[in-house]
Amino acid sequence: MLLAFGFAVPWLLWGCLAAAIPWLIHWLFRRRYRETPWAAMQFLVAAAQRQSRWSRIDQWLLLLVRTVIPLVAAAALAGPLLDDVVGAAFNVPVHRLLVADVSLSTQALDAGHSRWAAIRDTAAELADAARSGDTWQLLTLGSATPQALIAEPALQSAPVLEELKLLEATSEAGRTIDGLARVIAMLPEQGHERREVHLLTDGQRSQWRPESVAERERVRTQLTELSEKALVIWHDASQQAVGNVAVTEVTLSKSQVMVSEPLRVQARIERFGEAPLPASVEWRVEDRLVAVQPLDFAGAASTTAELTYVPTTAGELRIEARIPADALTADDQRGVVAVARSRIQVLLIDGRPSGVPLENATDFVRLALAPQMAGAAAGRIEPTVIAEGQLAATNLPDFDVVFLCDVPRLTDREGRLLADYVAQGGGLVLALGPAAKVETYEESLLTPQRPLLPARLGPIVGDPQSREQAFGFAGDDYRHAILEPFRGNPNTGFELTQTFAYRRLQPTATAEVAVAFDSGDPAIVTGKFGRGRVVVLATSVDRSWGTWAVWGHTFVPMMHELVRYLLAGQMETRQVRVGSPLQIRLPPGTSDQQLQVRNPRGVLQGVVLAEAGQAAASTRSGVFEATELPGFYAVERSGGAFAPQWYAVNVDPVESNLTPLSADELREGLFAGRPLETGWSDERSVAASQTV
Repeated sequence: MLLAFGFAVPWLLWGCLAAAIPWLIHWLFRRRYRETPWAAMQFLVAAAQRQSRWSRIDQWLLLLVRTVIPLVAAAALAGPLLDDVVGAAFNVPVHRLLVADVSLSTQALDAGHSRWAAIRDTAAELADAARSGDTWQLLTLGSATPQALIAEPALQSAPVLEELKLLEATSEAGRTIDGLARVIAMLPEQGHERREVHLLTDGQRSQWRPESVAERERVRTQLTELSEKALVIWHDASQQAVGNVAVTEVTLSKSQVMVSEPLRVQARIERFGEAPLPASVEWRVEDRLVAVQPLDFAGAASTTAELTYVPTTAGELRIEARIPADALTADDQRGVVAVARSRIQVLLIDGRPSGVPLENATDFVRLALAPQMAGAAAGRIEPTVIAEGQLAATNLPDFDVVFLCDVPRLTDREGRLLADYVAQGGGLVLALGPAAKVETYEESLLTPQRPLLPARLGPIVGDPQSREQAFGFAGDDYRHAILEPFRGNPNTGFELTQTFAYRRLQPTATAEVAVAFDSGDPAIVTGKFGRGRVVVLATSVDRSWGTWAVWGHTFVPMMHELVRYLLAGQMETRQVRVGSPLQIRLPPGTSDQQLQVRNPRGVLQGVVLAEAGQAAASTRSGVFEATELPGFYAVERSGGAFAPQWYAVNVDPVESNLTPLSADELREGLFAGRPLETGWSDERSVAASQTV
C-alpha cells in the first residue's frame, strides 16, 4: 500500500511565494548603526555578549513563524489530499459507473435481509466515500429497458444518493446482455485516467450464465470489452444459496369454453435448492377460494396440481394458483384468464350462392357449426350467412370468426377490412374452391404492407371432374390443436376423406402446416397476423372438390376445432410477462370513450387508444406498457358500460432459481483472464463452491 499526497486545486500553491515577504521586509529594514567608542561601553559590551545568543534565536524563530504562516495558508486553500493507491498516479480523479441489479431475484430474503437492500446500501457507501473531482453515473440492470438514471457524468455524489433513495427492485427478469451493452455505451471515452464499473448484483446464475451457449459467450465478450475500458468491481449481495419454491406455470385446457363446459387448469410447482416444501396449493377463481389441494413431490423437484372448474355464467374468469409465502414471494402465485361463453358469432361469406339446397358454398359449414334439428334449441355457435357483395358493408368486429367460402375475388378495400379485423384479434378462414381467383387474394392479402396470408396460393392439383386421383389426409401427426378430437382415437375415419382437387400452398416462413395431404402438400396452413389468426384451407368446404364436407366424422369436429383455435388467438395477449405491454382490443361501440387500466394495487391509469383503421370504425385498440407489477390488470371504460377485460401479468420463472454464481464460475468462467475485484470473502467463496 502506498500513501499518495496531492492537492485538489494545485494552482493555489502559488500563494507559497508570500513566504518570501517576511524575508524581504527583514532585509529592507535591517538596523544600521556606527561604532563610537566611549568609556562606559566596556560594561555594555560585556552585558550584550551575555544576551546576544538568545536574542538571535528569538529573531530567527519570529522570522520562521512569519514565513510558515503564508505557506500553510496557501497549502490549505489548495486542498491537500491523502489517499491509498496501488500502482496509481497521485490524486487521479475517478469516474465510477454504478450498475444496480434491480431484477426480481434481488427481492429475495437472504438470512432475513433483502438482497436489494444490500445492493442499495453498498451503492450508497460508495457514493458517501466520494472525493472531490470524482464523477458518477448510475444505471439499472434487470428491467425491460436498462434505465440510465444518471446518464451524463455527475460531478457530485448527491444525485446518486437521491436516486438510490427512490430506486426499488422490480419484478422483471434480468437482461444482462442489454444491460452490459448500455454500460459499454455509457462509459465515457475521454477525460478520466481511472474508470471503475461497479456491478452491484446478487450474482444469480441464470442471469449471468444463460443456458444458451451463444448468449453466454456474448456476456463474456461484453465483459472483455468492458474490462478493456475500466476496472470492473463485482459486489455480491448474496450471502448464501437460498432455496425457493415457485408456481412456474399455469395452463388451460382451453382458453375459451362454453358455459357449463368443464375447464381444466394445471399448475406446475417447482422447488429450487433446499427450500421447505409447501403442503398444499390454493386455487382461486375471481379471487374466491374454490379448492385447496395437497401437494406430493414424491422426492422430485417439481409436481403438478389440476383444477376442474365448471363456469355457470358467461364472462371472463381470473384463475390463480397460490402456495405459501417463502424467500421470494412474487413467484408464489400465478394467474391466467379464461372466457366462458354462451354464444359464438360466426360470419360465413358465401362466394357461390345458389337456390338449390346444399349447393351454396357455405351450406355444409353452416350445418356443421349449427345443425338444424326439429325442436332443438338454438346452438351455441350462431352462424350468419351473407353474400360476398355485403362484406364491405358488414361490421366485422361484431363476429368472433369470419369464413370466406370460395369467394371469387377480393378488392383492395376488402383486403384492408379483413387485415384490420385480424390485426385486432379476429379469426379468419379462407376456404378455397373452383370460383376463387387467387391472384386477387394475393394482391389484397399478401403485400409487403399487408402480409395476411400464411401461404402463397399455387395452381390446382388434381381434376375434380374426372376424379381419377384422390388425395387423403395424412394421419400420422395430430399435434396441431384443430386435430385434438383425433388424438389417441383410432378408427375415426380421418384418413378416409377423399379430395379430388386442391390448391398447392407454399407456406411462409412463420406459417405452420396443421394438416397435410398424403401427397405431401399442405392441406391446412395456419398463421398469425397482428393479434389474430388466419387459416387457409387448400380444398373446398363443399362437395365440389371432394368428400370432406360430406364425411361428417371428420368435417364436423374439425370445423368446431377451427373455431376454437381462432378464438384462442384472442386470448394469447391476455397472459404476458412482467414488463411486456398489454395488447388491448375493445368490444364494438367504444371508439369515442376514455379508457382506464386498473393495476393489481387498484391504481387507475387513464389511456386513450388509437383507431384500429378503416376495418373497424367502431373499435379502438392500443398498447398499455406500465406492467411492472405481477397480478391481474383490468381494462375499464368510464361509466362501466361494459364488463372489464382482464389480463394476467406473471413473473418470469427463470428468476425463481436464486442459486448464485460460485467463485470458480465467476473468476474462471465469467471473468477468465480478465482483471476483477470482488467483495467476496473467503468464507463466501467456499460456501458458494459447495452449493454447485
